[in-house]
Parts: sequence; C-alpha cells; structure tokens
Amino acid sequence: MPLESVPPRPPRSALRKEEERVWVGFYQRVGRDHAMAADVMAQLEADPLMKRQHLGLYLRCKAAQRRHKERQARHKRVGLWLRSSLRTVLLGPVLALVQFLASGWNLLLASLPAPKAEPANSQARRLARQPGFAAARASFEQEGGLAASSRSDRHPGAAAPDDREAA
Repeated sequence: MPLESVPPRPPRSALRKEEERVWVGFYQRVGRDHAMAADVMAQLEADPLMKRQHLGLYLRCKAAQRRHKERQARHKRVGLWLRSSLRTVLLGPVLALVQFLASGWNLLLASLPAPKAEPANSQARRLARQPGFAAARASFEQEGGLAASSRSDRHPGAAAPDDREAA
C-alpha cells in the first residue's frame, strides 16, 4: 500500500498522551517496586480486556513479584546462617565458660570440709543453761503454748481433732 493512501492519524488529545505516559511509567517502575507491581497486577487481573492490552506489563509485574519472593527467601537464608554462625562463634564459648564455672563451683562446694557441729546447737545449749530459761519454758508449757505451736506445725488446711469437735 503506498504511503499516500494511508489516512493521517487523528491528533491525540492531551489526556490520551498523559495516559500513555502513565502506562510507560508503570512499565519502568514495576520492576523496582514490588508493591506497585502487586497493585497493577491486581488491577489488570480484575479487567481481562486491560490485561490483554497490557500483557507485557502484566508479565513484568509477575516477574517482579517472583524476584521479590526469591529475594525474601535469600534474605531469610542469609539471616539464618548469620544467626547460627554468630551463635556458634560468640555464644558457644560464653555458654561453655558458664557451664565450666558452674561445674567448678559445685566441685569447690563438694571439696569443702563438712562443718564439725551445727552452730545453732551450741547456742541452744548456752540458752538452756541460763537461769530464766527453765522457768519461761515451764510457764509456756503450762499455758498450752506447746499445744498451740504443735497445731501450727501441721498443714494449714488440716483441722485439729478438737477443732472438729467444737464445730
């Protein structure tokens, strides 16, 4: 067909030019911005006619989403490796040292000699020899203090036999 027979194109309106510029911007930006790629892909999936008209943009969005998922998986693997290596290099020796010190402390305590006598026993004997102690103990036992103290030694929820009779 000769060039003279091709009808001239009608001039584009400013709106149509701006619309084309926006679509070109989408083509450029969806490769870098996965959130925009997801939004554009959702819009294109909602309208089958637009998806057919802009199939290249749709495929770029899919590729951008796939790259983003691969990047996230790679970052996760690197993070896991970094945490495990830092745990091995930094935390491992510290835990080993703590365990060694704990076992050393137990070993030190086990190697100490046993005390010869309970310190409270000598104090109790010294108090029992004092003149007022025997009188105080006798008056305490007469007042029933010994029975009351023996009741308090029992489990708090357990009732004494004489408590049940009174109830």
